Amino acid sequence: MVRFVAHSDGKVLVPDEAVDIPAGKRFMVTLEAVDAGRRKRKPAPGWVAKALELSRRMPADLPDDLAEQHDHYIHGTPKR
Repeated sequence: MVRFVAHSDGKVLVPDEAVDIPAGKRFMVTLEAVDAGRRKRKPAPGWVAKALELSRRMPADLPDDLAEQHDHYIHGTPKR
């Protein structure tokens, strides 16, 4: 199932964002009106935005046990 928000130009429905829909297929379409405020994303609180930014900058090759052994990797203490 594909869900997307669209608007009407009076004759056709126009998706608000690009949607990957196979050409040549028939679809059952059900319309549900949404208010304009529901479509807009609320800005993330500052700490969430900062955490997301930091997670994008993390290297992909971190050790699997980093959470459990962070003192070892950060401070050089023996592993527990």
